[in-house]
Amino acid sequence: MQKIIECIDKARYTPRFSTYRLQSKDNVAEHSYTVTMFTLLLCKLLKGEGLVVDQGKALAFAVMHDFEETLMGDVISPTKAYMEEDYQFAAADQVHKVLGAFPGKESGSLYGSWRWAKYTSPESKLVIYADLLATQLVVGGGDPLGAESGLWCALEQAVNKLLAEEKNLVLKRAVEELRCGI
Repeated sequence: MQKIIECIDKARYTPRFSTYRLQSKDNVAEHSYTVTMFTLLLCKLLKGEGLVVDQGKALAFAVMHDFEETLMGDVISPTKAYMEEDYQFAAADQVHKVLGAFPGKESGSLYGSWRWAKYTSPESKLVIYADLLATQLVVGGGDPLGAESGLWCALEQAVNKLLAEEKNLVLKRAVEELRCGI
């Protein structure tokens, strides 16, 4: 439990890196907060469009999505992509050691939130878009709610992509049901 608390504190001091010229630098805690807020905003926007995702799951994924960076530091995307398998193995090992110390069943729940944030559920995809929006905010600066803002356009595009993906998934399920005679 002490190790988890140390990681929460360390997130405030763990810098994030980028190959882009940044308007401002942030740390893991600031980034995770921004991603979580964009996740909440996307959940509300999608709900307004008739697509309901599991908001609790999406927010848990958002909070945990870069947890490994508090343990290993941030690595720029090209390097992370180059050493993807090794990085994922090391990250999973480190995260499991820390979260495994959490008492009871919640240990698996926390670890699951971190692992599933990396996959392709609607909530995971939503967090990926929220992560990109948070990065765009740091790279481009500006008012994310301004109608003229490029970030606002990116937010609308994320909503439209998530809606299109979900509609395609529903359509694929319907076709599969027809094929299987269900």
